[in-house]
Amino acid sequence: SQMLKSKLMAGALIGVLGLTAIGTSYAVYQHNSTTLVDKKEGIKYNPINNEEDYQKILENKKNKKSHILIFHRPSCPDCQASYGKIEKSIKNQNNIYTVNTNTAFGVRLMKTYNVKSVPSATSVAYDGDTEMITTESIYGNDTLNAMIHEKNRH
Repeated sequence: SQMLKSKLMAGALIGVLGLTAIGTSYAVYQHNSTTLVDKKEGIKYNPINNEEDYQKILENKKNKKSHILIFHRPSCPDCQASYGKIEKSIKNQNNIYTVNTNTAFGVRLMKTYNVKSVPSATSVAYDGDTEMITTESIYGNDTLNAMIHEKNRH
């Protein structure tokens, strides 16, 4: 019958649209999961590349909001080895920023935060008006997760 036929067609169409939607969101997810780490630029997650980007950090400081800066250099083997783990830790977290030390601004921030090696993370936390800055290597250890856990408690 004609009616059954059109119902089947509608069902098939909805099925196809449903799959397309799933396919699209999966592709978007896939795309997102690979964009944090880039061969040329290392890890990119709220990157701080210039004075304008740095305003976000200053805003956090002004509002006494704990935040974390991750220092890395795309050409550094220890960084490359750590990117996958870093990505898992920081995905969907807020107030976490990445700093590429292969840039002039990155080098400047290394000096500002007294970063000696990469990959490192600098945690900026507040106890009342007291700013506490801790910088540690995040290569081959669980320091970053501990810092994130601490940040999220405040």
